[in-house]
Amino acid sequence: MDILQQLLKHLIQQPQECQWLEFKHNYHSDNEIGERISALSNSACIHHQPFAYLVFGVEDKTHNILGTTFKPKSATAKGEKGKESKEELENWLIQRLNPRIDFEIEEFEYEGKHIALFKIPATVNQPVEFSNTAYIRVGSYTRKLNEFPEKARKIWKNNIQNPFERRIALSNCTSDQVISLLDSQIYFERMSLPYPSTQKSVLDKICAKNNHKLDTLFDDFLFSKLFYM
Repeated sequence: MDILQQLLKHLIQQPQECQWLEFKHNYHSDNEIGERISALSNSACIHHQPFAYLVFGVEDKTHNILGTTFKPKSATAKGEKGKESKEELENWLIQRLNPRIDFEIEEFEYEGKHIALFKIPATVNQPVEFSNTAYIRVGSYTRKLNEFPEKARKIWKNNIQNPFERRIALSNCTSDQVISLLDSQIYFERMSLPYPSTQKSVLDKICAKNNHKLDTLFDDFLFSKLFYM
């Protein structure tokens, strides 16, 4: 089972859809996707989640994996009269988001069924708008953010409480990648500490010494994140 399949398995084990997670069986409209990206990004910020997920191919009530005919990576946006345009859907969405957050689209097979997954980063500086309107998740519903001024204030306030140097620099790294990105040898030399014999010991020592937490969703540090408490 690869990383994306493990992620899907983790998501469908959630008790229900929530502010940072939405399931859909099939595509309905381009605008609906844009509104969901705005809502999920804003809600992930409020609920201190680094990412939100919009998953096609899963029934929302039962979390049964049904598969989907929707292929967003190759899809083109619909024109004003509902006709296919030449513009790629992903670019069409990005052009209408403000700020233009760096969401990712993944397509893969799970037990022979096609899945499309949008991985959406939480906003950090301001509410994300789609076509000049910001949205928010209220339970499993998508609503306009201007109807909930207190939620909007939390997003703006989060930027003050979550300064740049306390944000996640990089996520979804293996232990090998973390070691290669951190100059761990120099760190232990300057701290006058013996260099540990294993990668896990290196990460554990750095986390413990600096009051960090290493959050691992899956074995072997798949989807590991190094972040400040």
